[in-house]
Parts: sequence; structure tokens; C-alpha cells
Amino acid sequence: MAAEAVTDDLYPIDRITEHPALDLVPNMRAAEFADLRNDIEERGIQVPVELTADGVLLDGRHRLRAARELRFHAVPFRLVETDDAEAYVLKAAVLRRHLTDDQRAMLAAKWKAQNKQQGARSDLTSPQRCGEVDAVRESAETFQVPRRKVDEATTVLRAAPEVAERVATGEVKLKDAVREVKREQRQEENAARVATLPDVGERYRLLCCDLLETDIEPESIDCIITDPPYPEEFLPTYRSLAALAETVLKPGGSLLAMAGHCHLPSVIHHLENGVYPFTEDAAALHYQWILAYLMPASEAANWSRKVMTEWKPVLWYVKGSYSGEMVRDVAHSRQADKEHHHWGQSESGMADLIEKFTKPGDTILDPFLGGGTTGLVALKLNRLFVGVDVDPTCIETTKARIADIVRGE
Repeated sequence: MAAEAVTDDLYPIDRITEHPALDLVPNMRAAEFADLRNDIEERGIQVPVELTADGVLLDGRHRLRAARELRFHAVPFRLVETDDAEAYVLKAAVLRRHLTDDQRAMLAAKWKAQNKQQGARSDLTSPQRCGEVDAVRESAETFQVPRRKVDEATTVLRAAPEVAERVATGEVKLKDAVREVKREQRQEENAARVATLPDVGERYRLLCCDLLETDIEPESIDCIITDPPYPEEFLPTYRSLAALAETVLKPGGSLLAMAGHCHLPSVIHHLENGVYPFTEDAAALHYQWILAYLMPASEAANWSRKVMTEWKPVLWYVKGSYSGEMVRDVAHSRQADKEHHHWGQSESGMADLIEKFTKPGDTILDPFLGGGTTGLVALKLNRLFVGVDVDPTCIETTKARIADIVRGE
């Protein structure tokens, strides 16, 4: 039998209405509410709900909900006198609920949006109007959260209300929500940018196909610079890469293929068996050197090998005899860049390789296009570019990134 009350001060449930500001406060998670309901069923409501004189609920929404589900007729209450019922509701939510900074920031953003003058507009990520700045400051102070977080929460709330609700309930972290919103916005912008950009231009070609199904003219490429996938199941792609290089590279042209450390012997095996068993043919593709691609900004731990690495190998193969300039065997990547592809490399790193091995006007091929960084840097440095990928998303991403350069020609 449920215990309805622990005090004589009861208020009929059917006469209670909820203050609209309670809609801004995130609901308890299902498991939390179930625990609360079970406790109320066993021991009754231990903390009275808070009401105005005319029965408007200011605090205790989940206690009231549990009481209704348990078919209570009345609940213990405490009378509240306040000149600003909305502020009282929100302050109670901040002080009594164990909300994270992210949840409080979203609560602040909702409160600011509800009180915002109709028709007012501001930039999503950096408020420009004085009134907007004042609103951010006030909401940040009210909800005891940094103003930066209120700005971020506002961005998410305006762009993706459904994601904002998940932040409010604690299901999603605010930083992840901001990242998701920015990714979606970028995709929309990219779609608009590539709508009229062809796959083939005067200085570039983008081919959506397998690297061995391209129609690239034999001996038309000066240099291949690429970053194939490293996991073991993709090792045979290095064999295909070698076969492609043997066909499309000009005599004396270079293949620069990044590789992971773990399977390096197998990578070399596949490259050297992609077009020939060991041969003395001077015109064939052959091993030249290994360069160190330094990545101080994105060191990685290999726990199975107990190694913290700050560089990766770049395998250098040459078709025939290399007659270019002397090169230093170290390339530098000054920052990590996974924004456009989860296996992406930085512009600085690609620029270092491109400038070491090519000159303006040369044609560069990347048969594992990914996020298009090689193509972007090649065009910036006045090279020609051919990109290949089986994923049409990679083609579209690259078109979006090179659009300004191509249209500015």
C-alpha cells in the first residue's frame, strides 16, 4: 500500500498546475525516475513540493508525476511567495538538481531563447548585438555556467533542437553536440559549394572508382603521394598501388606511400610483388628510401608494441632512375587534421612532401583521396592533380575544399 504523505499540510493534486518554466528543465532519466517513484511508493514524499498561493507548481515536478502515477489524491507542499516565479523555478533547478555544466548551459540557452524579443536575430556562434551579449551574460550568471558554454549551447539549440534536448538530459556532451552541428552545417555548405563544380576541371580530375579501374593515361603522372588505409585487411591495396604506379608514372617518377609501423614488412612485400618478382629491370618500380613523416602534434600510443610514436614511414619508390634534386628524408606535419576524414593528414605535411618531390606544373596523383588534402595543397602550390576514391563522399568533400581555388582561377 502506497504511503501518501508524511505531513498534515496536503494539497489536492487535481488543483495543481505546473509553471511553464518547468518545461525548460530537463527531465530525469528513466532509471532515476523509476528509483524516485519506488522510494515514494515505499516511504511517501519526503520533500514537499513547492507551490504558489493559487496552486502553481514551482518545484517538485517529478515528485508530483510519481504521486499521480501512484494515484495519490494529495501531496505535501510548501507555500512560496515570490515576485519572479520563473526565476525561482530555474534557480531551484540549478541548485537542487545535480546538473552538469553542459546541462546548465543548455538550460541557460533555453531560458535566454524564451525571453528573447520576437523577431530579434544574431549570429549563431558569435553574438553581435549588445542585447544578445547582455542576455548571454545574464543567463550565464543565473545558471552559474561560463558564458562560452552558453554561446555553444545556443548554437546547438538553434541549429538542432533534438540534439539540444539530448544535451539537456545529459545523454550527449555539449562539445560533441557542437561538433555534430558544425559537421552538419559544413555538409550543407559543401553541398551548395559543389553543386555546379564538375568532377573534371582544367587543373584537376576526380575519379570515383577503384584505383585499378581508372582511365589515367600511362606515363602521365609525375608523382604519386598517398596515404592508404593501414589495418591488416587493407594490406593488399599496396599491391594494387604498385601496379598502378608501374603503369601511370612517368619514367623517373616517384611513389610516396605512407604506412603504419605494425605491418611495415608486409607493406613492403606487397609493394615489391605488385608488379614483379624481384627483378634487375632498371625501368621497373623499385625501392629508393624511407622518409620519416614527423607528427609532434598527434603522437599516438601503440599499446600492443609498447611504443609512443611521433612519426610514420613514407615509403619512396621510383620508376626507373631518379634524377631529381637531393632531398632530406624528413617531412614535417605541424598539426593534426582529422576534420575532413578520420584518416586525414595535415596540409602542412602534404605541402612538405609536394614541395620536396615536385615542381609547379607537375601532375600529382592520390589514389586514396580521402578528405582531399593532397589535392587541395597541390592546387594551392600550382600543381595539377588527379584524385581517385571508391567513396563518392570523398569526391564531394574534395570538390567542396577545392571550389574556391578552382573558381578563383
